[in-house]
This record gives sequence, C-alpha cells and structure tokens, in this order.
Amino acid sequence: MVGLVLIIAGGVYLLNIVGVNVSALSTAAQGLGTPTGQLATPTADQASSAPVARPAAEGAAPGITAPPGALPAPATAPAPSAIFYRGDPFGPVKVEAGGTYTVRLGSLRQNTLVRAVATIAFNTRASALTGTPDITITVTGPAGALNTLPHARSGAQISFQTAEDGEYAIVLDNTYSRVTAKQVSLQFLQP
Repeated sequence: MVGLVLIIAGGVYLLNIVGVNVSALSTAAQGLGTPTGQLATPTADQASSAPVARPAAEGAAPGITAPPGALPAPATAPAPSAIFYRGDPFGPVKVEAGGTYTVRLGSLRQNTLVRAVATIAFNTRASALTGTPDITITVTGPAGALNTLPHARSGAQISFQTAEDGEYAIVLDNTYSRVTAKQVSLQFLQP
C-alpha cells in the first residue's frame, strides 16, 4: 500500500492511495505545513477520482520477546578439527615386477589428514634404459579404495582426509610391469 502526499504551492494532492486512511493522511499533512500555513482541500474532480480505502490485511508471527542476551545461543556442533598423520619416513622397499606392497597406516580417526611424497626409482640401473620408474598408488580404507594415482612417478604427492574411523593403507602396485622391480619410499609431510 503506497501513499504519496504532494504539497505544491499551498495545495495538498493525494496520489496512488490504496488502503490508506485519507483522514490520517490529512492529519499527518497538517504537521508538515505549507507555505501559507493552511492546507488546501482537494477539488471535486480529485475527490471523486480518489480510490476507496480498503482494510489492511493483518497476520501474527508467533514468538517470544526477550532482552538482548537473555536467550542462549542456538546449539551448533563445532566444526571437526583436523588431525595430521605423523609418520616416520617409510622405505625404500622393493616392489617386485607384477607385485604389490601394502604400507599399513594403522587405525586412523575421522578427519585425519595424511600427506606424503613418494620417491620411485628402478631397482637396478640397467632398467632405466628400457622403462619408466612409475607405479600405481592406491589409498584404501574401511569403505574401499579412496584415491588412486595411476603411473605415479617420483615426487608424486599423496593427500587424503579420512572420512571415518578405521584401518587405512597405501598400496604400491607394480602389476603392470612384467620385468622391472621398483624401489619406493614415502616421506610423510608434517603440517
């Protein structure tokens, strides 16, 4: 409901009044004052074109009132804090051609961050002439495989956060290699 009162050269004009009590506007307009100090009444044409006032709709919002600080703050669960996995450097271990090696991290709590860098090299120097020193790294947990880095090379970064409590492991997989064994070590990063 919008009402607009214009005071122009001592006259009061009511425009776009819908659902507004006209007498209340006249009373309010008297406090505004005019250049002559008196309110002009609308002409007969203006009065006949004025819309009919309708009652305003009302509603109630249930609730309570209280002074600020009187109500306790809503209970919210604190954000889970991260736990960093701290482990000693692991390896180097020999992963045979066509084989796998499992590095058990043990039982980890939910939201544990594990970060590591893998160093991968051939087991013998002669292998460097015919192949690439890479392996597949898979992170496993209670729900199965979490993350896989296929054909990871030296310097590959392993990073994951545990979704639930349980046993976790990093599987070093060299099954696609039929001839060359690899030397792999893991350096766990600290925060």
